[in-house]
Amino acid sequence: DILQTMTFPIPSLALLFTLLLPPSLLTNAEDSAVITLTDSNFDALTAEGSWILDFYAPWCGHCKRLEPEYEKAAKEMKGSVSFGKVDCTKWTGLRSRFGVKGYPTLKFMRDGELRDYRGGRTQKDLVNYAKALSGEPVLPVTREMVDAITSRHAVSFVYVGTSKDEEEYANFERVAKRHQGVYFFGVANGEVGEQLLSEFGQKTDDNDASPCILYLTRGDTAQRFFQFDLEALEGFVKDHKFGLVTEINADTFGAVAENGLPVLLAVLSKQSDTASKELEAKIYAPAKALKGTFLTAKIDGDRYKRFLTRYGLSQKHFPCFIVVDFENERYWAVPSGKRLDTIADIEAWMNDVAEGKQPYTPLVPWYNPRRYMRKVSKFMRRFSDTQIMIITIVGSLFGAGLLFMCFTYIEGNPDEVYARRREDAPPAQPAPAPTDKSKTE
Repeated sequence: DILQTMTFPIPSLALLFTLLLPPSLLTNAEDSAVITLTDSNFDALTAEGSWILDFYAPWCGHCKRLEPEYEKAAKEMKGSVSFGKVDCTKWTGLRSRFGVKGYPTLKFMRDGELRDYRGGRTQKDLVNYAKALSGEPVLPVTREMVDAITSRHAVSFVYVGTSKDEEEYANFERVAKRHQGVYFFGVANGEVGEQLLSEFGQKTDDNDASPCILYLTRGDTAQRFFQFDLEALEGFVKDHKFGLVTEINADTFGAVAENGLPVLLAVLSKQSDTASKELEAKIYAPAKALKGTFLTAKIDGDRYKRFLTRYGLSQKHFPCFIVVDFENERYWAVPSGKRLDTIADIEAWMNDVAEGKQPYTPLVPWYNPRRYMRKVSKFMRRFSDTQIMIITIVGSLFGAGLLFMCFTYIEGNPDEVYARRREDAPPAQPAPAPTDKSKTE
């Protein structure tokens, strides 16, 4: 009885302690679907299969907000796509190896090949991204599918050949895995392939049975490509990553913002569906005429209206045009009262923007330090942590040496300065002789 009485409060205290703990600490590591990765197990675990990786820091607020969504997505995709996490405060080697500069950083890895994650950060976004990138990278194409493919995807690459066993197809599939979910990759064999080549004006001599890649983009001329070594294939895909009109979303925004050209942006809205379709139909001709001077894109204003507020746009303005220079953080809005009703009006306005005849609005005023800190940050991202450390040490030594040289130039040689100061100093006065107090008295 005494033992029972003594042991009774213990579970109660444990329960009370449990209730006081934050929810994030109540999850048993064994119950978590997210796999903890370290320096010792990372390569062995991620060598095969599809992975979404979270590089985080325990103190990061954004990481804490992502954690429950990431956990739910990991449980939903368990068995098909693995979700892993790396504590960058502990495993700094992995942080440096993968160039992690901020938290959280998400990446996708498939069979050991890594790529940046470009999706959203809710459970739904994570699951959709995982499903899109864990399926077959190359899909079979029929003639009936082509219209739907070109209307849904800004850029499509279709392998036209006779056999999937060819080395050329193996390289094509490997490149497709690297860009899966961003562009469409398909394969058309036999008569279907010949039909597509003929329809898009790429049919060659009958005796030319060499495999090729058919590049398709809405509103522009199809192209045919014959080189299948990995470097040439990767270069072709990167050079053609933008269609005539690119749709901006979580997957494509980074590439669009870093393309280096001003972007003609058509902001569309389903709330003004008819007007949006009319506006979208007008952008293909100017996009083709000014290709190389501007990149042309479209964006769902309803979905990304919060992002568009930084350009002074709200729902009442949709649909509309705007030109954005992401690199120099400025934009051009259509002047009040000016109408762009025709293709000629659009081209004339864009030419005025290109020639500097239209005033722009800076996103950040010139006197704001953030404007320059972003440029410095962008420049520093080109270097690894080791390179930054070396640059810092060399710069510090150079700065210290420069200060010493300036001091020496102003003051002179230290030994000479010391001697000169001794010469200029007044002669030392002799100490007064001690007095005899008895005689004084």
